Amino acid sequence: MARVIHAPLINFDIQGKRWLWYDTDKLKEYLNENIDFLIIDGPPYFIQDLSRYPALPILFQRLSDNATIVLDDANRAMEEKILELWVKEFRFSSVEKIFTEKGACVLRLNK
Repeated sequence: MARVIHAPLINFDIQGKRWLWYDTDKLKEYLNENIDFLIIDGPPYFIQDLSRYPALPILFQRLSDNATIVLDDANRAMEEKILELWVKEFRFSSVEKIFTEKGACVLRLNK
């Protein structure tokens, strides 16, 4: 099942730094269980440096113990840096690059 939720970009404070990322307040209405599968394909890179980085710090507590995360455009320099940061901050059972036009990375969580 998929649901589209309008979530404008708002400010978040993560480790003392201000980030723009999607408003997660609406998730409370629709998400009664943990997230098993998360696709990260935004916000666009021109919004801010490392624009997709906040996804895991913000959503980590909502992910199931064995969640699968897909980061799109993983061959771009900014996404490669995001992956480096995530690997340092979170524990994954696997990190696998997938060949696509702009690259993708599949991360499997191990909480």
